[in-house]
Amino acid sequence: MSNNSDKSLWSQLQFPFGYPEAIDNLGTIAAPLLAGFAFTLIGITIGNRNDLGKPDLALLLLVIASVALVSSVQFNFAARSYHFSPTEYFDLQKLASEDGVAESDVKSMATEYLGKQQSWANRTRIAYNFGVAVLFFGIAATLIPVAGICHMAPIRACAVLLMVAAGIIEATLIGRETIKNLWQQLKSVGSSFD
Repeated sequence: MSNNSDKSLWSQLQFPFGYPEAIDNLGTIAAPLLAGFAFTLIGITIGNRNDLGKPDLALLLLVIASVALVSSVQFNFAARSYHFSPTEYFDLQKLASEDGVAESDVKSMATEYLGKQQSWANRTRIAYNFGVAVLFFGIAATLIPVAGICHMAPIRACAVLLMVAAGIIEATLIGRETIKNLWQQLKSVGSSFD
């Protein structure tokens, strides 16, 4: 790294380096699979609403989870459209120099694209994590029998509690990550005033 523009481009890279690929896998494999499961469970819930204790709550939670998971797929598509590997960047730099495009213009474009990719990747992760948390709560609601929570068999009650606990853990992790990111943003804003 020879100058400040190199350092600014370097600071835009996502660490760990596997993050873009992980987000891509999340948006192309995990989220569509879970969204399909949520849509299937919506159909089953509608067809068996008289056998469920909280069918409307279950439907609401499953629809919210489905929307969030499908949104994460869409956000991932946007993130992927701005992603490039270091090798692709150097190939682009070489092509640009052959066509007379200034190196600073290529770096400027790369910095802009990395920022957009990071923004869409973060939206992908947030939508996915939110969808997973709500899906856990939706599954818990489908497990509640017509007789109500107080009249569940112990094994069924354990299944409901496990789903609720998984939803709470996922929501806690989302909250922790969000607070951490906000704190880092506030610190960076504060340091820019120094």
